[in-house]
Amino acid sequence: MKFIFNLIALTFIVVAVNVFDFAKSEFLSEEDNSIERVPANEEDTPTDGAILGSIIAPDAQVVIKGSNGEEKIIGMADSNGEFFINGFDAGIYDIIIKALSKDEIKTYTFKDVEIRTGEVTALGTVTLE
Repeated sequence: MKFIFNLIALTFIVVAVNVFDFAKSEFLSEEDNSIERVPANEEDTPTDGAILGSIIAPDAQVVIKGSNGEEKIIGMADSNGEFFINGFDAGIYDIIIKALSKDEIKTYTFKDVEIRTGEVTALGTVTLE
């Protein structure tokens, strides 16, 4: 009985290997087996960094400003309080968030935020109520 079981298992393995080889030969030619590295187009290479986050500030218009002493980038949160702002050169920035309501201005500052080219820096959620 053990002999028959081993014979069936061996037959199954041989059939599985042959089926795999057949499938591989049907779908892959010799040229497909080697991976060709294609240089990225300049259009595909990221040239800036970005920030994203969200603000909880009911009934306020939210403005976000990033500054590294040389350049300033300004954006706004959408109606849900979420923002995604790109166009940052790599560097260290202070990110200032201002919530403007009828009666007051509330401010939150992120100091020394590192922005890297090709990356999105997540700032999380800021509450300005």
